[in-house]
Amino acid sequence: MVRYPHTAIVTASAVTVTAGEYASSADTTTSITGRMQSSGAPSKIKDPSGDWIETNRVFFTQAENVENAEKLTVSGYDYRILLWEPKQSHSKIWLD
Repeated sequence: MVRYPHTAIVTASAVTVTAGEYASSADTTTSITGRMQSSGAPSKIKDPSGDWIETNRVFFTQAENVENAEKLTVSGYDYRILLWEPKQSHSKIWLD
């Protein structure tokens, strides 16, 4: 059994602001390996804004956190990243 059998594409957005005005934006993509898993029953997580959200999808990876990550694509399916939770030996990416 392969521990991290899936390859995912993480999309992050970077917005440039100059003198308080919008200057430009660009999307960057990063390829990571990991394991997509459904938790079966919904799990409640607290998103960065402090709201509680129910989700049942999580992607486990040993990849470093991608700053401003918004979307994860696995096997042609797009998921919104709710929270990238770093642990000691891996990270959990909670998905919507």
